[in-house]
Amino acid sequence: MAVSFSPILHLPHSLPSLPALKSSRTKISATGSLSSSSSSASQMDLHNQGRQKFIEFPFVSAPHRDLMVNLVSTVEDRLGSHLLPCTLPLDVQHCQNESGSAQASLHIRSGLQSSQVDFILGSWLHCKLPTGGALNITSLSTYLNPSTDAPNFMIELIQSSPTSLVLILDLPPRKDLALSPDYLQTFYGNTLTKLPEVQPYVSSSLYLRSILSPTVVLIQIGAEEGGPERIEEIIKNHLHPTAQEVLGIWLDHCACGERLVGEEEKAYMMRRDKLIKKKTIEIDLGTNFPRLFGPELTDRVLGAIQKSVMGTMILPLCPHPHVSLSSYSTLPLKQISIRKIRNSVRALSITPFETEQPMRGRALMEFPHLLAPHKDLMVGLISALDKRLHRHLLPSSATVPPDAEYYQNQSGASQGTLCINRGVDSSPIDFILASWLHLSLPTGGAMNITNIQGYLKSSTDAPHFQFELVQCSPTYFIFFLDLIPRKDLVLNPDYLKTFYEDSQLEALRKQLCTQVLEAKPYFSSSLYFRNVVSPTGIVVSITCEDGGTAGRAEEIIRDIIEPIANEVLEIWMDSCVCKGGTTAAGENERDQLEKRDRMIKSRAIEMDLSSSMPIQFGQEVADRVLGIIRETVNFIL
Repeated sequence: MAVSFSPILHLPHSLPSLPALKSSRTKISATGSLSSSSSSASQMDLHNQGRQKFIEFPFVSAPHRDLMVNLVSTVEDRLGSHLLPCTLPLDVQHCQNESGSAQASLHIRSGLQSSQVDFILGSWLHCKLPTGGALNITSLSTYLNPSTDAPNFMIELIQSSPTSLVLILDLPPRKDLALSPDYLQTFYGNTLTKLPEVQPYVSSSLYLRSILSPTVVLIQIGAEEGGPERIEEIIKNHLHPTAQEVLGIWLDHCACGERLVGEEEKAYMMRRDKLIKKKTIEIDLGTNFPRLFGPELTDRVLGAIQKSVMGTMILPLCPHPHVSLSSYSTLPLKQISIRKIRNSVRALSITPFETEQPMRGRALMEFPHLLAPHKDLMVGLISALDKRLHRHLLPSSATVPPDAEYYQNQSGASQGTLCINRGVDSSPIDFILASWLHLSLPTGGAMNITNIQGYLKSSTDAPHFQFELVQCSPTYFIFFLDLIPRKDLVLNPDYLKTFYEDSQLEALRKQLCTQVLEAKPYFSSSLYFRNVVSPTGIVVSITCEDGGTAGRAEEIIRDIIEPIANEVLEIWMDSCVCKGGTTAAGENERDQLEKRDRMIKSRAIEMDLSSSMPIQFGQEVADRVLGIIRETVNFIL
């Protein structure tokens, strides 16, 4: 329920088959005290009247309504004995604006103190659009309390026309997954990965993207040709069974599973949960509800919601704060102009290597197997790093011996280079790693991988830099470009704003997607990798086979990828290296940064090199090269 109620629904109530609630848990006043049996009866009347209106879902199609009713029924059947009745006033449980053009229903049920359930929230919103159509949103969210660290559940269906649909279906994690790979495997590795991946819907809210899990289902469906009947068929035959399966996973493993949580961890989750709820209201209510229902009704609804959850702000999040009446007239995307790379380096009182460009290893800069634009791109990025950061860096020869700087397998069919520049003591740079790999394939072709990574020390919390371009064939490649966050973005919205919302990163991501129609989201098989990427990260596959030659691929690399990559690198050097982000205040914060960095680096080596390098180059070469990398990042796998 768009928290403003509107653009995002979350159902938490009881359904038609709701078991009778005993008076011992039905009567709750504003202070949570028990009252008389007559009061209990009136509370149940309030609950039942509001619930009846809620489960009508009067403005959606029959398959859509059946889906929502079944989900609510399933939650009530399994958790009914753990829930208190809804005590929201009737004029909050169902409300509309003066003209009747916008209506909404809200149902919130808190969990008993002995339950792991914090509350469940369901809602629907109907709003007439200036175009003559209508926006319909239905939603169900379930929240657990800090007695368990298991994920929450959320589903939302948004229809702005009878032939279009957006589905958000997820178990939002309640931990920083970059620091909790075991948690990631427990709740996601063996569950949602079985669900088919589809073309994602990209929310305009970076905070929401940070909250969602790496297995979130974000689908945008357009069925203009098939008409409303095709959308109804998709809901009935595909979305309904998938949503029921995910809800079943949540009920079995999260709501009804037992997890031991320590006091320190409980405090962490309380802080994280509270911030998510607070940001949800900021995102949703601040933009949508007042616009649709006016300030008076907004204040009444918000006040009742806060009171219902004992003073905690709890509305579910709207994946698109842009879902409002004005959002259906989209402005053309303004193309980002490329900054001129500065020729002068700021005085940084860093030990200088005035005449040496430490990254220019001979083998690294050859890039012998690449398309010309790909080679030019890599040479340009490394030259930009040399020009801006050479005062920060020690030469690669101080770290990488010649037999690791260039290496190959026995046949010479697979080759690789490695260049690692450590930062000088006074620099915020930990190290910069650049490499290329040319790998022979059993099919007779070859894969070419180029990579640049910039890691910072724990003296700053600014993001790392990551660039990788994987050319699987002359007409197919994978592109990854990101500033890797070093903090839990859910707990640090100011960090999200500083490095992501206030930068040009999201505009650059949109620019690539707009200009390269061949680009499709690329889903790594590693859930850990998906989680580490920022909400503005570019992770796409690009197929140019229709052109018949490599010409289109070269054009995309030269005209689109190269300027965007240079722009992101410039942002990183400006905002993260030279300005340094914010200084890590105390030892605890530095320890947390070091722990998170070490986990990310170790997992990256596990995923990328530990398994594949021995196969391609043999164990001896793999041990030699991996040994240098492990020594550089100060850990042993």
